[in-house]
Amino acid sequence: MRNEGTSVTDDELAEQTDVEPTRRGWKRFFVRVVVVIGILLIASFITRWQMERIGEQKLTEVVTQIDNEDRAWKMEEIEAKRLARMPLPNENAASLVLEIADKIPAEWNQWRETAKWMIPTPDNYLPSPERIQELHFHKESTQAIRDRAHTIRDRPTGYYTFKWPDNPLSLFLPHLDSAGRVVMLLEYDARLAVCDRDPDRGIRAAHAVLDVARSIGDEPTLVSQNFRMMFRLKSAITALGTLAATTPTKGLEQLQAAFLADADEPLFLYGARGERAAFHRMFDGLESGRLRSMNLFTAHGETGTPIAEPAVFKFYQPLLPGDHAECMRRFTAFIDVAKLPWHEQREAAAKVAMSQETPEGMQYALTRLLFAPLDRILESSLRNRAHLLIAATAIACERFRQQHGRWPHELSEIPRTILPSIPLSPFDGEPLRYRILPDRIVLTCYCWKIGQEQPVEFRDQKAGPVEFRYPESPGFGIAACVWNPDQRGLPFSEKR
Repeated sequence: MRNEGTSVTDDELAEQTDVEPTRRGWKRFFVRVVVVIGILLIASFITRWQMERIGEQKLTEVVTQIDNEDRAWKMEEIEAKRLARMPLPNENAASLVLEIADKIPAEWNQWRETAKWMIPTPDNYLPSPERIQELHFHKESTQAIRDRAHTIRDRPTGYYTFKWPDNPLSLFLPHLDSAGRVVMLLEYDARLAVCDRDPDRGIRAAHAVLDVARSIGDEPTLVSQNFRMMFRLKSAITALGTLAATTPTKGLEQLQAAFLADADEPLFLYGARGERAAFHRMFDGLESGRLRSMNLFTAHGETGTPIAEPAVFKFYQPLLPGDHAECMRRFTAFIDVAKLPWHEQREAAAKVAMSQETPEGMQYALTRLLFAPLDRILESSLRNRAHLLIAATAIACERFRQQHGRWPHELSEIPRTILPSIPLSPFDGEPLRYRILPDRIVLTCYCWKIGQEQPVEFRDQKAGPVEFRYPESPGFGIAACVWNPDQRGLPFSEKR
């Protein structure tokens, strides 16, 4: 007998039959999603682990290679060696530079910011009477501190005290600004000396500028060595500016020897080794957690990279050992270049730079972001060396003239007692070029721009500075001239 209360119609039975497969379908779908997500998570974990393992292997290989080829290359070891060579207090140019910088009159500091014309120049004309009068306005108020600055000339070594942080991007070097103020004071002193017809004082000021540069020593940062290069160039310009307007007799031999000796200092190598050690410690700090990613960039929003954000850094972290290894490899490649003969470094650096291109993406993110254009910095160091060699050779020619009453017919005529050997261009290994013109002698050194295979086309003989009017001019030129004595310090009124 059929129970009417529990009867199921055909429609209801059909609906029930459709729902159960649908539920089973959804259940199978969610199970599959969970399985896929699990597989992806496992694959992601394995991939991250594999990338981290490969990166750690590369890092171990690179560090082992550096340990075998370059002993005591880590920052603590570099600083320990530097500290062991620190000069005695009464011989340390650094402490004297800081003392003088603090005592420079504030009025003079304000004045020199707009007095750009005071900087020495190889121009063989004196400043205008108005400029000379303005120069003398601060002469008495700065006399004592300028005399004190001259004593730096007797301190060719120095050591500034500063502490390397785990984060090299936060390194602060205020002593470089102090040294720069002292250099400008000495440039002013040399300009005054030219106006007052006191050439020997001008040469001593130029030598003191060089020793301000030397006070930086082998500081293991590229910033420090860039400042040292800038100060060395200012010393050379100051010396040539003094020679352009006067005829000094004292201090030339000592300054020439100092230029030649300092030109042999491997400034790029000092900076590159230090930067490699600093970035090694930075990566090590990130890997160990001693240094947090959000503290790496003091204002990371301005860097254009999100990697400083903790969430992004977490995703990047497995790539960190490989990035670390790549950074060390790049620095080491340029450090090896800096150990080559001078004239081989430029081409080798260009090849290294071309081989170090990296793909976009997270791989080598920090290296790509922070790695400096070392090929350009190295070329700047070679140009700086060329400036010192040319200035030293110009002084040697002046010393020859003072002894013999004429210019040498060629550089090889200068005896070794004056010029031990003819300096070679740091770009091609060829001797510096020398010409005698009616009113001066000219020394030149040429190079090519990085990546430029063909020489620069020769300009019209009637165009450009006379120093570069060579039919065989191969490219960019660095030059210096020394004027005949009767052409030095001509009145401003005769200037064309």
